[in-house]
Amino acid sequence: MFRDDILIKGKHASYLKFLSKKTEQNDSKQNVAAVFENNIDVYKAAIVMGLVKGVKKGVDSTNDDSTRMFAGKVIKEEFDLEYLFQMCMLIDNSTDLSNDEKIERAFKGKDAVDFKENLNLFNSYARGGIEWLYEEFIDGADTKAEYLTKIYDIVSNYRDENC
Repeated sequence: MFRDDILIKGKHASYLKFLSKKTEQNDSKQNVAAVFENNIDVYKAAIVMGLVKGVKKGVDSTNDDSTRMFAGKVIKEEFDLEYLFQMCMLIDNSTDLSNDEKIERAFKGKDAVDFKENLNLFNSYARGGIEWLYEEFIDGADTKAEYLTKIYDIVSNYRDENC
């Protein structure tokens, strides 16, 4: 199912780049938090946070920024991405689908009639999670040590809220 490039546009691309260590390696002039190894790691974590926090965001066009996760990297992460897609389709309550319909939506994948709509829903959670993560890291952190403290705080808060 996840065998093509993934393109993120607008402010969400800027936010994703800010969170990725890959940006720091490619452009040392740009200030980045570099709390994730690469873009696909940000994307996967963002999907989880978007789902957990219930945050969905539409495609943004407030700036011309964009970033692409190339198919080779996406294919390497296909198992995780499919799993996250299935969880998203099962957990999402933004529609009036029955549990059986959610199961069908989750496991039919590309064969589903409304696959594009389902993928758009999935990506809206990813964008919501990217924005949420960005806001968490931008607030009161400027140094590597402060970003590490933020990571610790986010993980601790998540554990306390969900365990």
